[in-house]
Amino acid sequence: MNIEITIKRKVESALRNFDQQSLREAATTLLNTLGYYSKRVGNDGIDTDRFNRLIEAAITTTDPAQKLCIGSWQTFYQIMQVTDDEINEQTPSQQSLFESTAIDTALLTSYMFVTVQLSGETYTRTQLADITRFISRQIPQPILVIFRYGDALTLAIINRRQHKYDD
Repeated sequence: MNIEITIKRKVESALRNFDQQSLREAATTLLNTLGYYSKRVGNDGIDTDRFNRLIEAAITTTDPAQKLCIGSWQTFYQIMQVTDDEINEQTPSQQSLFESTAIDTALLTSYMFVTVQLSGETYTRTQLADITRFISRQIPQPILVIFRYGDALTLAIINRRQHKYDD
């Protein structure tokens, strides 16, 4: 069978798992299917703490209920933190490159994959972009957010760059 067809079928299967698995499991499966692996994964303690800090920070923003849809946030999970070394690793069964496998918020040469479960059925692109920008300001690494709401999955990506005025 053609390798592209095999990959497409695996991605399709992983996407269907979002209806049958928890958000954390389904997102991890999808990211693994797409070739992203890391030993640095979130856990309930980290995620609960981060979720609470995000909500606290959101409350101080201008009109958080309207702009950030805070009342709709059900869960927030940090799925994995992938470093540039791990991304460049070519073998699918990556070996741990670090002594610690905990998420390291000081490690800026990495990418954070997170999920947000929202309770509503529909959201505008602007609402999701506002939430993504807000999360990005709270997490120092570049992020990819997987939103699940209603019957939809939406991906939002923020890539960090140096400020253009910063020498």
